[in-house]
Amino acid sequence: MRTLAGRVALIVTVAAALVLAAVAVVAITEVSRRERAALDRELRTTSARLVAPARKAIAAPRLAERPRSPLATVPGTLSIRLMRRGELVFDDERAPGVPLPTATGLSTVTDDSGAHWRVLVQTVRPRVQGRLVVSTPLAPLEQRLRDLRRVIALAALAGLILLAVATRTLTARALRPLQRLRESAAGVSTTRDLTTRVVTAGPGEVDDVAHSLNAMLARLEASAAETERALEAARRFTADAGHELRTPLTSIRANLAALRHGPDARILEELERDLVRLTALLDGLQALARGDAGVIEHAPVDVGDVADAALADARRRHPHVDFAFGDVRELRIDGDETGMRAALDNLLENAARHGARRVRVSVTDTGVRVDDDGPGIAAAHRARVFARFARGGHTEAPGSGLGLAVVAQQARLHGGRAYATDSPLGGARLVLELTTTNPGTTLPSRESKTR
Repeated sequence: MRTLAGRVALIVTVAAALVLAAVAVVAITEVSRRERAALDRELRTTSARLVAPARKAIAAPRLAERPRSPLATVPGTLSIRLMRRGELVFDDERAPGVPLPTATGLSTVTDDSGAHWRVLVQTVRPRVQGRLVVSTPLAPLEQRLRDLRRVIALAALAGLILLAVATRTLTARALRPLQRLRESAAGVSTTRDLTTRVVTAGPGEVDDVAHSLNAMLARLEASAAETERALEAARRFTADAGHELRTPLTSIRANLAALRHGPDARILEELERDLVRLTALLDGLQALARGDAGVIEHAPVDVGDVADAALADARRRHPHVDFAFGDVRELRIDGDETGMRAALDNLLENAARHGARRVRVSVTDTGVRVDDDGPGIAAAHRARVFARFARGGHTEAPGSGLGLAVVAQQARLHGGRAYATDSPLGGARLVLELTTTNPGTTLPSRESKTR
């Protein structure tokens, strides 16, 4: 059975067959017990009625004087025999070939032809060993039981056939909503249109399956859309990276060609700047690729310590900029220390490269703020500066255009976001929000350990 309706019909039919078989066995056993009990009662009743005549017959001195009439006139199929000291005194010849039991009471014996008899032996005169034997054939009872078994078997077979047909029909009708659900799902599979939704009109169980399928289709649609957006972003990123890499490489090639005609300090300086730019660009690409691949090692991170180390390195790179801590609170997160360091390095580098003279780093309960007194970021450009290869309105500033993209990426990987706003220092405030694990209390004024 490959169909669900067929399997249900088969299971129901087999279960019904087992139940009917058990009921039939119990019924036949009970009928047989009652029939045999009724037969035994009849034997006992007849034997009790014939006790007195049997005693007179055994006590008569001669055979001619034995009162045979009460013994010979027993109606029906009962057979009467009378014995004295093992000798057959009277036999109505209704039970030829039936052996005589030696023990008193009820018993079942088999005659010479193989037929079964029910026999009751009762003592009527103990002193002369007189016994009354009443017997009856079991053939009528056995025939009635065979007829009963035949009727039950035929009725059960007919009932099972009707049950199987009815179950198959009703199950097929009950499974129509599931069939419609299968057709709807097959339509989605054929057309590959993930915007299609399956019909939810049906029984509760089928509706639950339909809702689950629709939820799965919605997730697949969102995943497919996200994949398409990621592929499109990757294509744009590849094109932008190729364009950005072509510029310093072309400049390096031109400077190398110029060096063939003799050394020139200006050309060497330009070559060094191009190499620095190319190295920064490759570092940014590597950081972004690492983040896109989901390479993040979750571990407890003290954001204040990471900010302290980043601030110390920024002071060495840009000694003309006044880097310092602002408000500092204890902040621990479950995240990637390498990614956090890359984000903070890029925030400080961005402030220094865009003309800031003062930079203040604050660690809050929810993340990190970097304030500067530079030219700031225009409101129209604040969302765009976090895109890859975007440089805001100050395109003359050196850089790869990937620093703030790394910041935004790390913010997303750590369950937060990055955004820009106005700073109290007069320039830009860049905020890196994080999903915190252990925000603490305000700490005393903190200075870099390596200042």
